[in-house]
Order: sequence, then structure tokens, then C-alpha cells
Amino acid sequence: MKNKKILSLIIASALCISFTACKNDNKKEKTEKSSSTSESSSESSNSSEADTTEENDESSAEDKDDKKDTTEKIDANDYFDSDMPSPALWKVSDTDSDNVLYMMGTIHVAVDNTFPLPDYIMDVYNNCDGIAVEYNVKDLQSNMKELMQFQSAFVYTDGTDITDHISEEAFETAKSYLSSAKIYNKLINSYNAAYWMSLITNAQVMNIDNLSTEGVDMHFINLADKDGKEVVNIEELSAQIDALGSYSDELVDYYIKAMSEKDNTTITEEAADELAGIYNLWSDGDIDKLAETYDMEADNTIPQELVDDFNKSEELLLTVRNNNMAEKAAQYIENGDNLFFMVGALHFAGDDGVDDLLEDMGYVVERIK
Repeated sequence: MKNKKILSLIIASALCISFTACKNDNKKEKTEKSSSTSESSSESSNSSEADTTEENDESSAEDKDDKKDTTEKIDANDYFDSDMPSPALWKVSDTDSDNVLYMMGTIHVAVDNTFPLPDYIMDVYNNCDGIAVEYNVKDLQSNMKELMQFQSAFVYTDGTDITDHISEEAFETAKSYLSSAKIYNKLINSYNAAYWMSLITNAQVMNIDNLSTEGVDMHFINLADKDGKEVVNIEELSAQIDALGSYSDELVDYYIKAMSEKDNTTITEEAADELAGIYNLWSDGDIDKLAETYDMEADNTIPQELVDDFNKSEELLLTVRNNNMAEKAAQYIENGDNLFFMVGALHFAGDDGVDDLLEDMGYVVERIK
């Protein structure tokens, strides 16, 4: 597939960020009030998308092209593992203090059989005082200042709009696709290309039945709230914004133009296949294979002129955040905090995962499962 590598990046972002701009529970509410990823994510920040979908302006009525009638729903059960998940779990120990931190690789989506999680996971949760997650998107629901910070981060302030940053072909393709998903409004023209990419990802997920973006992280956040346990943010909102906004205009333009060659059903099928592939590896706890799947040769799958853009996005999505997450984990260990540390499974993949970085710091890291 011509844009396989970029598709992997886009899907990876949906699994590496807490769906802060992509709040959709696909059980299934594909309504005019769709709350938009990053989150992503979840996991509901997206009042801004709600704004764009609640208003049925004239531009939506104009988007009656061939694609509008070609979308077919895809059933997640045809792609995702039906077995009970057995996700990866690590125990990190400080030999000087005997302090211990348990870490879990999560995923920001869920299917019918995702829960309940196995006993070895729930035992850690039941014995912790709280959980540490990438970012608790519920904070956006109660903190207007942070909500405004999130929304404004993706709005052009220089007098330009999306048509000044991507090609006409890409704009018309994206507009058509989002219109068919009933989440286009001309107001989103003022949002940047990275935000448009998150909306497209959101639309792809919306067309997959029996898939929820309230994944493992949100499951534990809700459980912790119910049980009176502390929920700690590992990252600041700014880190989530940087990750979601990591796509260059050129990278987004290339991905969207590749969509123009396919009908909506094919687009959804490819997204479902890629997402399910990552989910199934998470479910099997196969972190090494997850790294291999994601680290395909970029040069063979995207134009050479976009390789640097891709690498920069990958760095913001994974490398920078992995280092910051490892530093946070080290703080929790040094403080003796009894927290269950959970971040997206891709943050443990490869040689520079959070577990490897902690080992480099001198901690004893054991793969429990």
C-alpha cells in the first residue's frame, strides 16, 4: 500500500495519545454531536468538533458527491481478536529503597471482549492507591481553561485557513470524506492540517462498529473514580497537543491525497486492518512484534522528501514522550508512590521504550507477563 507507513503513523497516534480529540464511543453514536482525537481519546475534549457538527450550515448541504453513498460499516469483530487479552506487565524495582512500580502497556480502544482484564492485571490495580495515566481527559470536561488551551492550539491565528496549507485536491477529498461522516462544517477550515488529520482518523473509527475509543485507560480512570483511587497525569496537556499536532502540512496532504484513490469503504477497511493489527499484538502482549510492525522501512513506503517529516512526527509521538514518561516513572519510584503506571503499549516497543530507559537508569525491570 502506497501510504502504509504514514497510515501506521496515523493509527499509532490514535494509540499513543489519549484520544483527547477523538471522543467517540462506537456503540454507536455517529450523530451531529460527534465529539472529536486526539484521545486520542477516548478518550472528549472535543467541544470544538461538537461546535463544527451541531451547526448544519450551507456547506454541509453542498457536499453531495459520489463518496457520500459508498461508505459501509465495518464490524470490529471481523478484525479484532476474540480471545481474552493478556497485555504486557512490568515490575520495576529500586534495589536501594525496595520501592516497586508496576507498569502496563495499554491501548486507547476497546472491543466487546476487552474486559474483564485478566487477574494478574486486576490484582495490581486492586492493590494500588491510584493510577498514573498519560492524561486524564476528564480534566478537560471540568477545566475550561485547559479546554480552551486545547482548542486554540489547532486554530490558525495568522489569517490563513486550511486551504492555504494543503492542496486543493487534498482539501476537497478531506471535505468530502468528513461530510460523508457528518462532521464537516466550514468553521473547521480555520483549524490546522494536523487537526484535520485527527478528524479523518475519528471518522474512520466511527465507521467501525463494535469499537469504542473509551479504551483501557478510560476503563481504569472510570474504575478509579468509582473506587475513590487517585488518578495522576503523567503528561501535561501540552504534551498531548504536541503529539497530536506533530504532522506537517506536507505529510497530511500526502496522506489525504492517497485517500482520493479509494472509496470510503476501502479507507475504513484499511484503517480497521491496521488498528486491529496493533490491537491484536497488544492483546497478545507481543511488544517485540509491535515494534517490528511499526518500524517498517520508511524509504520504501513514502516519498523521500517526506521522510524527515515522518521522523519528526515519530520523535514527538514516541521518543520525546518515552523519555518524559520514564522520568516520571522514576519520580514515582523514588517517592514510593503506590501507583499503577499505564501508558500506550507502543511506548514500550523497541529499544528505547519506557522499560528500557528505566533499566538504563539502574532500575531492575522484570517482564511479569
